[in-house]
Amino acid sequence: MRTFTLIGCIIILTGFIHSYSQTKGQENAFVEESNLPIVVISPTDDIPNDERVEAHLGIIWNKGEIKNKLSDPYNEYDGDIMIERHGKSSLMFPKNSYRFETQDQYMQNMNTSILDMPAEDDWIIYAPYSDKSLMHNALAYTLAGEINDYAPRVRYCELIVDGEYKGIYVMTEKIEEDNDRVDVAELTDQYTTEPEITGGYVFRKDKFDPWDNRLHLDRSDLDLIINEPKVEDINNTQETWLKNHLDEFEDSLYTGGNYENYIDVESFVHNFLIVEFMKNIDGYRLSTYFHKDREEKIVAGPVWDYNLAFGNADYLEGWSPKGWYYPLPEPNSAMNDIFWFSELIREQDFFELSIKRWKKLRKDQLSLHHIYSLIDHWQKTLTEAQERNFDKYQVLGQHVWPNPGFSESASNAPQSGAPVTWKGEIEQLKNFIKNRLAWMDEQFGLKSTKVNLKVNKSPQGKIVHNNHIITDSAYTETFTKDSTLNLKAIPAPGYQFKHWDKRQVGNKTESIIEKGGKWKYYDKGESPGNNWIDASFDDSQWAKGTAQLGYGDDDEVTIVDYGSDADNKYVTTYFRHTFSLNNTGRYEDLKINLLRDDGAVVYLNGKEIIRSNMPQDEITYNTFASNYVSGNAESAFKTFTVDTENLKQGENILSVEIHQANSTSSDISFDLALSGTISTKNDTPVVIGTEKTCTDTLKNNNTLITAHFEKAATNTVTTPVINEFVAFNEGGVTDEYNEYDDWIELYNPTDHSVDIGGMFISDEPGNPGKVKIPADAPDKTTIAAGEYKILWADNDSTQGPLHFNFRLDKESESITLAKEENNQMHYLDIISFQKQNADVSKGRLPNGEAEWHFFANPTPGEPNAITVDIDETTAANKDGYTLHANYPNPFKNNTTIGYSIPKREKVKLTIYNNQGELIKTVVNQTRSPGYHSTKWHAADYPPGIYFYKLTAGNYSNVKKCVILK
Repeated sequence: MRTFTLIGCIIILTGFIHSYSQTKGQENAFVEESNLPIVVISPTDDIPNDERVEAHLGIIWNKGEIKNKLSDPYNEYDGDIMIERHGKSSLMFPKNSYRFETQDQYMQNMNTSILDMPAEDDWIIYAPYSDKSLMHNALAYTLAGEINDYAPRVRYCELIVDGEYKGIYVMTEKIEEDNDRVDVAELTDQYTTEPEITGGYVFRKDKFDPWDNRLHLDRSDLDLIINEPKVEDINNTQETWLKNHLDEFEDSLYTGGNYENYIDVESFVHNFLIVEFMKNIDGYRLSTYFHKDREEKIVAGPVWDYNLAFGNADYLEGWSPKGWYYPLPEPNSAMNDIFWFSELIREQDFFELSIKRWKKLRKDQLSLHHIYSLIDHWQKTLTEAQERNFDKYQVLGQHVWPNPGFSESASNAPQSGAPVTWKGEIEQLKNFIKNRLAWMDEQFGLKSTKVNLKVNKSPQGKIVHNNHIITDSAYTETFTKDSTLNLKAIPAPGYQFKHWDKRQVGNKTESIIEKGGKWKYYDKGESPGNNWIDASFDDSQWAKGTAQLGYGDDDEVTIVDYGSDADNKYVTTYFRHTFSLNNTGRYEDLKINLLRDDGAVVYLNGKEIIRSNMPQDEITYNTFASNYVSGNAESAFKTFTVDTENLKQGENILSVEIHQANSTSSDISFDLALSGTISTKNDTPVVIGTEKTCTDTLKNNNTLITAHFEKAATNTVTTPVINEFVAFNEGGVTDEYNEYDDWIELYNPTDHSVDIGGMFISDEPGNPGKVKIPADAPDKTTIAAGEYKILWADNDSTQGPLHFNFRLDKESESITLAKEENNQMHYLDIISFQKQNADVSKGRLPNGEAEWHFFANPTPGEPNAITVDIDETTAANKDGYTLHANYPNPFKNNTTIGYSIPKREKVKLTIYNNQGELIKTVVNQTRSPGYHSTKWHAADYPPGIYFYKLTAGNYSNVKKCVILK
């Protein structure tokens, strides 16, 4: 298993080959420098899509130490390449992908490392276009690489062709045989007998080009494409061996033989889970790779081409986070046959292994917090470049095939609701992933558990969990059962950590019957008798099977019989499950999750408790369901809450009858889970640790873990603290270069000087060692006792030791100060904040203490003091409240201030001078919902900076204005 790091880059393709001295300054006038690597490709002519042409590649990459500038020399790569356009359907877009090979001075292929990826000569520059999040392939390849032995590595890039900006791209590895890619033995022409002829091969299921080396299989009538050995290197004997081997595998698969003798089953399980989790509409049927090493089994993978995953398709229900994908492609057609997977999924051992692997992956590689952390990291990486990308391509809020959510989308797909911003695309990606994981958890019977994390008394300390900071309010996240939490407690200045405790909150759920459980069933085409629902009924002759039970959908674990006539199938099938309970009084109610296709009646100890999609009259064996169930409804569980009056101490019996809607219906499906709700109102907290670091395994639902802090007996602060910051600097303080950069103030509350050189500053709580403060400039980095130091978050470390390569995000952000001891990173201080207002700072009051306030008049390098204090939770526009910018601004005598409120309530609009003194109340009355404006007549006030504050209900906000005379 490997974890990848994405490195962004800018790629420039120009229309001519020039020497370095001739081209610098001409290649792209609007990108003079970047924190991303700059890659320059100079083709000799237009780049075709059917043959490679000569070009030159140069890369400028200072590896994050300083910014990359177009005036810098090529320091990462400077040499020849052969390049062509890459792809098939994507060539219709204005943004094309490219394939290139690195070459030596004699124009022979030459293995070269590109952007710290292992040396090879074949590379792809992929163009995300219809994927407006820009992340689908990067996310798919990265997660797949963590799950499997290999997936293509990725590096973000920007591209310019002939001086024309082309947007964000992804540099990635082409799939081929290599020790650092698909690691199979090299198969040369002389290997024509076993064991040498048994590998290595790389082949795929995909669309065909005329030059592809196609391999036809007899049993499935399937055509595959052989990638390795290449068409010019493979001989007829080797092709025949591979064909015969695959034919043998298919014979065993389709006839119930030992197919596991031919394939690495776990790799096929992983492929199935990855395609289904990401709901890749090209999955199984296109861009699906396999490989076989010498004397080894067939392996599924690596993954490739996931741009139409994660909800980005208006066909085959690609937009929906619910529903299995594998039954949707049309069977037995040249383009859509999913061939081997459709058979494997029917195998009980394969499906049970899928459940087992899913449960393990959900605790690690496919945990929601891990996936979100990748997305959050790339969102920061791409924030600056995405603006250029979408300036070039005005596609946000516009339909690009095959986006769902537009009027132009396919008729059975959503016709509205698509995001109109890049941030909205990211949120939609996250929501799809969250809902898809939850749906698959449900199908696999995976229990989820909700955990709440809380600091007992704010602002005494904080909790760090993954990349999140939990402060005064409870933080809630859903995990799979038995997940392990790793928490860190960070005391505020003047406080010390006391202990962790844990308790249950609200109600907890106890499973009684799991999904995917074992049931007895009766599928004889007749009623089993009137008393079949009773506990005393003898069902010893009934068959036994594991849910899902049914037929016709290819997702069943146990196939039940429907009779000998497909046009006159059995109407009703019967199921029974016995369970024992020792204390029925502990349950407040029961919940049943029922999968039924088409209709069902459920009985508990002989009493009917649920009737779903069935007539209200008497139910017999010949009663048809009320309606035919189709589409996603066939795999959807319905939840019912029932009372506990029919439960018994000891043995209980749950009985279910499933009815067809008609005698020719193609399928039935059944599964059921039963759980009881237990009140936890009387539970008391249990101390689970006294160390700052806490590891806890989640066993129950709705767990509350609380970090307790207390006032330190003596002053425990021995290092500087983060004291004040501005994350939205429009016209406030400037640095030594007269630039309005975000800034962070450190304060030294100790009685001695402290050198912060060698400490670490970061805007990622999960990566406190992101930026090291230079240790070779003590004259710049030493803070005297009781004094301050201003750090500049300007993404430009070239400007000095107090300038750092990140910016603060005014929407929401975190800042950490840390140091390294004994190879361990220790947090010295940590803060988080939500949306910030322009030129309004946030800081501690008094200096170095635990309380934080907003300051309309920032005080960098000076003691903090209140001017206009704003409640952080209401500072941002939300829930229909808006304080508009005044107009005109600056002004001489009069200005208009506008505001909007969503409901009728008391409104107060006040004016403050730059000392924070209230000088006028402009509005103080109840107003109706909607937009309002009022004039402030300021002719009698002296010139200078003023602040106006709106308070309405629980909302308040402050903006700045300037009077000129």
